[in-house]
Amino acid sequence: MQNASKFSYCVVSDDPSFAFAIATALRLEALRLRFARHETLSLRSTSRGKANILIYTFDNNAMNDPGFADKCVTKIRHDTASVKILIQLQGLANADVDRKNQTIESIARRCGAYVVTTAELMRSGVNRRLTKSGKPNLIGYLAIAHVALRAVQTHVFRNTLRAPNKVEGERRPPNAETALAELTWDEPFLPDSLEGNHSRETIEDFLDGWVIFPSFRGWGRFKLDDPIDWGMEGANWSWQSYFTGLEFIRPALTFWYAHANGRISDNDGAAALLKSRGLDANVLLSRASSVIASFVRANPPTKPANQRAYYQGTICRRVKALLTFLVCCGKATRLGISIDREEFALALQSLSESLEILKSDEVYPKAGNHGVRQDALFIVAGLLMPNDAYAQSLLNLGIDRLKRFQLGRMLSSDGVWQENSYGYHCLIMNVCQMLASDLRRAGLQDAEVLHDALRRMLPHAEALIRPDGFGPLIGDTMPRRYFTIVANAHEELKAAGDTTRREINLKSFVRESETGYFPDGGYFVSHSRRELSAPGSTMIFFATLSSKPKHKQSDDLSVMFAHGAADLLIDGGTYNKEMSGYDPQQRALRSGLAQHVSRGRHRLPAAHEERRQECGPHGTMVR
Repeated sequence: MQNASKFSYCVVSDDPSFAFAIATALRLEALRLRFARHETLSLRSTSRGKANILIYTFDNNAMNDPGFADKCVTKIRHDTASVKILIQLQGLANADVDRKNQTIESIARRCGAYVVTTAELMRSGVNRRLTKSGKPNLIGYLAIAHVALRAVQTHVFRNTLRAPNKVEGERRPPNAETALAELTWDEPFLPDSLEGNHSRETIEDFLDGWVIFPSFRGWGRFKLDDPIDWGMEGANWSWQSYFTGLEFIRPALTFWYAHANGRISDNDGAAALLKSRGLDANVLLSRASSVIASFVRANPPTKPANQRAYYQGTICRRVKALLTFLVCCGKATRLGISIDREEFALALQSLSESLEILKSDEVYPKAGNHGVRQDALFIVAGLLMPNDAYAQSLLNLGIDRLKRFQLGRMLSSDGVWQENSYGYHCLIMNVCQMLASDLRRAGLQDAEVLHDALRRMLPHAEALIRPDGFGPLIGDTMPRRYFTIVANAHEELKAAGDTTRREINLKSFVRESETGYFPDGGYFVSHSRRELSAPGSTMIFFATLSSKPKHKQSDDLSVMFAHGAADLLIDGGTYNKEMSGYDPQQRALRSGLAQHVSRGRHRLPAAHEERRQECGPHGTMVR
């Protein structure tokens, strides 16, 4: 990233005092970056028409106008600034503010602007960022300024991605023809870290031009235009991440690779669908190729159709899809199946740009699950091209970061992943298990680091799991079955030579002890029975200090009591960021201890029960 940058800016606001506070915070944050990170970011205030950075704020009352969004989009599009940043409403949390902030997200998407999501920024973190009246305090203004300047730095960095490399001897991504020759992965299965699922439904929707994410059926189905509108709003902010992350093409690629390796039976629903339409599996690879090419052409890093496409989590999703596509193209080339070389080159270009963004220290999230998943992608990229210097540099970077910034910081001494969420603890186990399997099969000794992490994390996962294989709803743990992850971890350790491991199943599994104590992680759990299959009682205490690392939806104190799989005393935290936290169920859970006690049939609150039924009885962590 460039260390010296000069910008002229203007804060567009109907509130002069708020505009002054933001401008002051911007200058203070730029000064802090100069001393703390040696970044010479020069800011000069100017008029709206002359600024190359425009920062927009919004008035709560003005947004009550039904035509507000359209009028606002027209004005913002008319501005000539190269960087446009929209700041969401601040204030005390309520449903009206959340709804209007979603409108601001929509305006940003339509204008190709960045957005400061204050709903997350102001309501998370160690320090209080709002006054009692709901206005930002000094820390709050500085936090807004920091995110705004990050957007500016991101814009500067993206502009360098397609510039010629000026450093002699620097390892560069291979060209398309070299990459095809270097893609040596020819196993009958995709790498575990890239493996996905397919169904007749996902393949049919893909062929018919529908976007659907089976893990989030509540988002609905959206029809793709021709050409594809990559700026479409979709269901919500998260939907846009999955959409521009190209998650919807992965089932087709998974099916194609399995079919190319003779692993699809005649009874497979997707295979029967293709046969009924007179199509072969290659049409899926061709269709995926054209979708990727469409995305790359419409979303250059400097001016994407939707800024959401270049958020860190979205990039990681897209990298996984692109790596899977590269593996399929390598297999197709070896089988003599024609691929579109121009579209392959575009996919490789997008992949290399995405990896360069993720390599940046400004983008890489240290100490958290997003960083772990990012490191895994670097490592897999190296496994796919073991003879390419650039790919091997990615592998080494991923392993080094994973050891130092993730496992070394976030895994407590007693094996608890410190994001205050059972779901994230299991997610990290899942990533470690799949990556360990890939490294072990490649014969790399680094797999042992991941095996050690699995050994340390298993006791906590087993101690808290419920008799039905689901996890306790602590923090933002999704109501889904996690036992498969525990079983897969045992299987991987057994494959790595651990003779104490055995194949396990839900009905016969027995915990090591009736109690589990994890002082560093902040957990104590007590069960009346060790067997999962037998009905018994469970009590879980979780307490941590606010200074501990934690995920946004977690609480500092949780007490849970259950009989068998029935929750009697439950945690009041929100398990999903798409839930506002202000619906009747969540208000009830937060209003007092008496409201935490289920009555009658000992069921989950309606919101939890509905999501649990959506996931189905065999739900596992989304890979």
